Amino acid sequence: LHRVDRRQRQMCIRDSYMGQYIIPGSNPLNNYWSINGQQSLLNLIPYNSLQTNAGINNIYTNKWLSSNIGIQQYYITYNTPAEPDTQSSYYLVPSWYINMDLTTEGGFWHKGFNISNFLQGTLENPLSSSTFLRNLTQIQFSWPLMPEWNRFIFSANIGFLEFAEAQNVAPQFRFYAGGVGNLLGYGYLSQGPTNSQGQLVGGNYLGTVSAGLQQRVYGNFSVLGYYNMGNATDSITFDDVPILRAVGGGVGYETPLGSIQAYLTRTLNKNDRHWRFDFSLGVML
Repeated sequence: LHRVDRRQRQMCIRDSYMGQYIIPGSNPLNNYWSINGQQSLLNLIPYNSLQTNAGINNIYTNKWLSSNIGIQQYYITYNTPAEPDTQSSYYLVPSWYINMDLTTEGGFWHKGFNISNFLQGTLENPLSSSTFLRNLTQIQFSWPLMPEWNRFIFSANIGFLEFAEAQNVAPQFRFYAGGVGNLLGYGYLSQGPTNSQGQLVGGNYLGTVSAGLQQRVYGNFSVLGYYNMGNATDSITFDDVPILRAVGGGVGYETPLGSIQAYLTRTLNKNDRHWRFDFSLGVML
């Protein structure tokens, strides 16, 4: 039984309990089955929810590839700023998560691409209250300029939700922008389409990009300058939301567990200019 409790700046993000039973595969070191169950209480800017799910997954890993194919039955109760009364929905969701780590040694930092893709979907049936297809692709690229001292960093998030309006599925499957690894300068999952009352409702698409230059200063310490832009939207042309832009700087320290980063970001949109501080472990931009 595992308990996960993560917090981000004045609000609880997740309180989660998970249990799983592992069945070794043909090579237990890189292939196994997981029969699992989880309950999560989520209190976020765009929604509050209680999610209960159970299912089975097959996990495979090797030097450069990780794959997780599974099926989960979800039961979700939630409310949002636009839907203050408690709603409930249920979904039987097959999914496939694949991560390709195409990085190699490149001096102080690795270089190359890391690409992940998470595909989920379901058809309306007695175990699913609606039909949808959801996909999220995440790309990270790093290239040293002087291998022991500096590097260029790029990241992108591209998502789509099809065969359903975002407001007709549980908020876990909608798209929102904001936060470390998504859109610095804005609160975690705090941006996206709104209704006529200006309440956040989430979107069918997500598009964000970030680019930065990181300079090693001394030992494991570094500084970082970056620019990012994007948003969640209901229109692939972003006609319904502004494209949000921000620029900032940060400091980092490399540890065996990953990078510890602190960011100070200034938003650039004409009607929304503010400063924001963020902190992360193991997540860049």
